[in-house]
Amino acid sequence: MKTIKILIAASEEMYDEKLAFTDIIMALNKALAPRGIELERIKWDPNTDGTIEDFCAKLSECEMCLTLYWKEMAGNSEEELNAAYQDLKEGKNPRQLYVFFKEPAGEISDELRDFKANFVTQYGHFFCKFENVDTMNLQFVLQFEAYHNRLHSEQEKVVSITNGKVKVGDMEVLSLGNVPFAAMNKEYQRLQKELAELDEQIAVAKAKHAADPEDEEAEEQYFELRFKRKKLAEEFDKYQEHLYAIALNFAKLDGSRYSDRIRRAREEFEKGNAVAADEILNMEEMKREKERELRQYEQNLNNLELKIEEFRLKAETVMANTEFAIPKRFVQACEAYEQAIEIAEKIRYDESKSGQILFAYAYLLTDFNHMHEALTYYEKALEIYRRLAAGNPEAYESDVADILNNLAILQYKLGRYAEAEQNYLTALEIRRRLAATNPEAYEPDVAQTLNNLAVLQYYLGRYGEAEKNYLAALEIRRRLAAANPEAYESNVADTLNHLAVLQGNLGLYGEAEQNFLAALKTRRRLAVATPETYEPKIAETLNHLAVLQGNLGLYGEAEQNYLAALEIRRRLAAANPEAYEPDVADTMNNLANLQKHLKRYGEAEQNYLAALEIVRRLAAANPEAYEPHVATTLNNLAVLQANLKQYNGAAKNFLVASEIYRRLATAHPETYEPDMAYTLRNLAILQKLLEQYNEAERILLEVLEIYERLERKNPGLYADDINDIKDSLNFLKKINNDANH
Repeated sequence: MKTIKILIAASEEMYDEKLAFTDIIMALNKALAPRGIELERIKWDPNTDGTIEDFCAKLSECEMCLTLYWKEMAGNSEEELNAAYQDLKEGKNPRQLYVFFKEPAGEISDELRDFKANFVTQYGHFFCKFENVDTMNLQFVLQFEAYHNRLHSEQEKVVSITNGKVKVGDMEVLSLGNVPFAAMNKEYQRLQKELAELDEQIAVAKAKHAADPEDEEAEEQYFELRFKRKKLAEEFDKYQEHLYAIALNFAKLDGSRYSDRIRRAREEFEKGNAVAADEILNMEEMKREKERELRQYEQNLNNLELKIEEFRLKAETVMANTEFAIPKRFVQACEAYEQAIEIAEKIRYDESKSGQILFAYAYLLTDFNHMHEALTYYEKALEIYRRLAAGNPEAYESDVADILNNLAILQYKLGRYAEAEQNYLTALEIRRRLAATNPEAYEPDVAQTLNNLAVLQYYLGRYGEAEKNYLAALEIRRRLAAANPEAYESNVADTLNHLAVLQGNLGLYGEAEQNFLAALKTRRRLAVATPETYEPKIAETLNHLAVLQGNLGLYGEAEQNYLAALEIRRRLAAANPEAYEPDVADTMNNLANLQKHLKRYGEAEQNYLAALEIVRRLAAANPEAYEPHVATTLNNLAVLQANLKQYNGAAKNFLVASEIYRRLATAHPETYEPDMAYTLRNLAILQKLLEQYNEAERILLEVLEIYERLERKNPGLYADDINDIKDSLNFLKKINNDANH
C-alpha cells in the first residue's frame, strides 16, 4: 500500500474546514484502497504546533502541502509557506503546494491583506478562493486528481458526477450547485431549472394517472414526461462533466504555467461564464502569437510553453461551449490539440506532458470514431512513454501498459490482429509484474487486459485460449467484487457477457444462457441507480441473448429480446443519436436476419432499409466510421433480395457493398479485405444461380487470392474458406469445360 502524506496547515479559525478535509480524505481513501493507495493527513496549526524547524521536519515527509487563510496571518504561517515553496522549487517534498483563501474575509489584518495583494507576483502561483466548504472540497479533489493523474482506464476513475452531485467512489462529497463555476453558469442554471419544472409536471401527471389508471392519455403524458426528463438529465450530466474537465485542467497547471490569457479565462470560468472563458482562448489570436513566437522560439521558449497550455485548455473549454453544435466543438478541439502538439514537437517540450496531450487527443478521436487518426497519436504517446520508462520504470511502466491496452483495442477494431495481440500480451506482462508487488492497484488492470485479449482470441477462432483468459479475468473480477461490489460488479457482468457469447459458439448453450441472464440481472440492478450507464449494457446483453435464442430455435423469445433491445436503443438514440444510432441499426439488422430466417420477408426488408437509412446518414458525416456499416447492411439486404428472386437489386447491392469495401481496403487492407472477400463470394453465388459461370469463376479466383493472402498473415483462420472456394472453383471449371465440349 502506497501512503501519500498531505500536510494541511491551518489555524483554529479554520476549524470547520479542517473537519471537512478529514471527511474528504476518508472518502478518497475508501475509493483508493482497491488501487493500493492511502492518504494520510498531517495536521499543523501555525499558532501552536511548534517551530519552523518542526514544520520543515514534517513537511519533508509530505508529497502535498495545503495552507489555508481567512482573516489573519497565523503564527509562523508566512515563514512556513516560504519554506514549503523553497523546497518545492528545489525538487524536494512537497511535490505540490496549494494555497486557499476563504472568502468573503470581511475585516482582515493588514498583514494578510498585503500578503494576498502581492501573492501572485511573489510566488507566481494561482491561489484558490472559496466561499463554502463544497467549493474548497472540489478544489482539493481536483488538485489531488491532477497530481495523481495517470493515463487510466474508465474503471479506475475516482470521481464521478451525476445529477449535480460529485461522488468520490460511492460517497457523495459535494453539490456542484454550491460551486460558483457551476452555480453561476447560465447553461447549468437553465438545465437545473428545466429539470425542476419537469419534476413538478411529472408529479402532477403521476397523480392524475394514479387517480384514473384507465386514462390512456394521462398514462401516455406521464411516460412521455419521464422520457423527456431522462433525456434532459443526460444532457445535464454531460455538461457537468465538461465543466469538471475544464476545472481539472486549470488544477493541473502550476503557477508558472499560467499566461495572462489563462488567468483571465479561469476568472471568467469561476464566475460561471464558460462561454466567455472559451472566447478569451481565441484560436486565431493564439495561432498568430504562436507563429510569431516560433520565429524566435529560443527567446520565446517560456511563452511557447504557455501557448501549449492555452491550446490544451481550449480543447476542453470548446467542448463545453454550448454556442456551437457538437460537430463544430469537436473540430475546434482537434485543431487546438494539433496546435499544442505542433509547438511541443518544435520546442522539444517536456516529454511526459507531451505524452499526456497525445493520449488525450487520441482518446477524443476514439470517442468520435476517428480510429485511424487516434492510432497515430497513441503510437506517438507510446514511443514517448517507452523512452521515459526505460529511464524510470517505476514511474512510467504503468502508463506504457495503459497505452498498449488502448492501442490494441483500436488495432483489433481495425483488423490488425497480430499487432493487437502482441500489444495485449506486452501490457499483460507489465501489469502482472506490477500486480505481483501491488495487487490492490494493478489486479483490475490485469483482468481488463485478459478480458480484451480473450475478445480478440474469440474473434480469431481460438476458443480454448479465449475461454481460459475469460475465466482468469472472471476469477479476479469476482474476487474484487466480493470485497468492493460497487466498484467491480459491472466488470463481472461484462466478462460474463463475453464468456456467454463464446459458450454459445461452442455449443454450451445452458452455460451461455445462465451467464447472459446473470449479466442481465446485474446490469438491470445497477441501471436502477444509474440508467444512463447501464441501459446501453442491458440492450447489449438482450441483443446477444436474442442471437443465442435464435440459434436454439427459440424464435419467439429471440424476437421479444431483440424488440426490447431496440426499444432501449431507440430511446437512447433520441437523446444522443451520434452515440446510439449505430446500435439501433445493429439491432435492426439482427432482427431482420431473424425475420428473414422465419420467411417474414416484408418485415425483414423494412428493417434492413431502416437500418440502411440510419447508417447512410451517419456515413455522410463520418464516412470512415460508418461506411463499413453501410456495406454490411447492403450485403444483408442483397441476400434477402436474392431469396426473393429480386436478382437485379441483389446484384446491384452486392456490387455497391463490395466497392465500398474495396475502396476502404486500399488504405487498410487488413481491416476490410475479409469483408470484401465475403461480399464478393455472395455475389459469385448469385451469379452461379443465374448461370453466369464465367463471371462467378472470375470473382471466386479474386476471393481465393484474398483469402490466401489473409491466411499467410493469420494461419488457420481462413483455411476452411479457402477449401470451400477451391471446391466451388472445381465445380465451376467442370461446368465450363462441359459447356465448351
